[in-house]
Amino acid sequence: MLLSDVPDGLLVIVKEECETCHTVLPALVELAKQQTLTVAVQDQPGWPSELTPLDDSSLALSWELGTEVTPTLYQVTNATATQLTIGWDRAAWRDTTGLPQLGEDLPPHRPGCGSMTQDPATHARLTAQDEGQEVFSSRTLELGSEEDPHEAMFTRGWADGLPAVPPTPERVRAMLAATARAPQELVAH
Repeated sequence: MLLSDVPDGLLVIVKEECETCHTVLPALVELAKQQTLTVAVQDQPGWPSELTPLDDSSLALSWELGTEVTPTLYQVTNATATQLTIGWDRAAWRDTTGLPQLGEDLPPHRPGCGSMTQDPATHARLTAQDEGQEVFSSRTLELGSEEDPHEAMFTRGWADGLPAVPPTPERVRAMLAATARAPQELVAH
């Protein structure tokens, strides 16, 4: 799912494991009765059952929006989103929605939780997808489905018995991003 699939109106990104998202659920239900609200959930398709959430378990929409915290409320107009508020801030949500009684029974403020896009491994995977699968100049070695990568490195003489980390495309990208060396530089024979 991408932003172009979201109708004009309000959009909120949530996840079931986020306590603040559970806290704001009554406000979301109230809001959905009065305005166009799209709820996109990162981790549990079908949650919250009180609403009709969109499945963002691929994190495509969250990644496209740059969502770093759940819940985050956006205004969507013509497939363009404006970030309105992060976490729960009753006054900000009321200003945004024009509903002066929204969240009356909720605490005035609750910080959100980290978006699943911020998990280091997920972030690396999404970055790789976003950048495309460029071709590395080094050769790629395919291992058999039953072959352990660590054992394969040791057997081929690529490790001296100390722990070694298999060089996946995501790990190579992360290493190249952290160094001042040019990707084409030969550092060992």
